[in-house]
Amino acid sequence: MQHILYVEDNQPVRDMLAALLGTDARAVVAVGSAEEALAVLDVQRFDVLITDIGLPTMSGIELARRARERQPALWVIVSSGYEWSGGLEALEPRVAWLRKPPDIAQLEALLARIAAE
Repeated sequence: MQHILYVEDNQPVRDMLAALLGTDARAVVAVGSAEEALAVLDVQRFDVLITDIGLPTMSGIELARRARERQPALWVIVSSGYEWSGGLEALEPRVAWLRKPPDIAQLEALLARIAAE
């Protein structure tokens, strides 16, 4: 089972994508803030963190950095509505960037590739 932590501050978007990601082969925990995500990371192991870059109190990049401190093997997928990749090299390896809103087929292919590793 692939465990995914999904962080998105826009609740309708969060609910929709969490529902699309949930399958028999995946467990998805969806939260609305970086602080909630860090609290969950302290008590549960995840394979993948999917996060928006533009979160209210902490950037998705900073969240990813702190998440990796807690779980070094974590894959990170950052998402933005803007063309942006600055700062991702600090998260290498196991990092990917997706334009927001994500192409579901592209996201599914990426998650399948991560699960196969």
